[in-house]
Amino acid sequence: MPNNIIKMGGNGKVIGNFFTSEAAAYIKSIETADGQALEPQTKIAINTFIRGCKIDGNWDAIKSSCILAGARTLNGALISLKGTAPTNVNFISSDYNRATGLKGDGSSKYLNFKLQNLRWGEIKVNLKNSYERNFKSKEGNLSSNIFIKDNSFFKDLLFKGELGFAESYINNKWETSNLSNLLKILLKNQQIKKKIGLIIFFQHL
Repeated sequence: MPNNIIKMGGNGKVIGNFFTSEAAAYIKSIETADGQALEPQTKIAINTFIRGCKIDGNWDAIKSSCILAGARTLNGALISLKGTAPTNVNFISSDYNRATGLKGDGSSKYLNFKLQNLRWGEIKVNLKNSYERNFKSKEGNLSSNIFIKDNSFFKDLLFKGELGFAESYINNKWETSNLSNLLKILLKNQQIKKKIGLIIFFQHL
């Protein structure tokens, strides 16, 4: 049987070891945090997502991520799929729904990734006038802003990197009051730490 096929028995249990190693480890961590096992269908959905990212060539581009759905508890939902897990700031169990995710307000309830990747300059990011954060480093005298107008901007960025960032600007998915400063800040950060990249920066919003 091909290793990308998952077969289920009549009792709903998964037959055979057809999970990626990443999916198996992630599921085990969630179940430990939840204190109980996930349903077979949920396990399959997680494995399908991870396998799909690998097949499409996007898995290595994801540096830090939480799925924030599927787990039975808030603790399980905050388990990191890749990279460092975020710090929970004031979320409580009732804020989490395993079907719809985690609901916060960006000010009193949010996930803190500590934004250690911005090493130079200042960038204020606004998401459709519903969420705003200011990222300021200790060095650099330039500042700019990004106003995200379309949530598909993040998909473009994840799948296409710098090209997706540029294309989404052309397609009016985001705008800035000072494009020159913004590009200088991003370029300077890439020079300081070559692996920072646009994707890593925006994963910390």
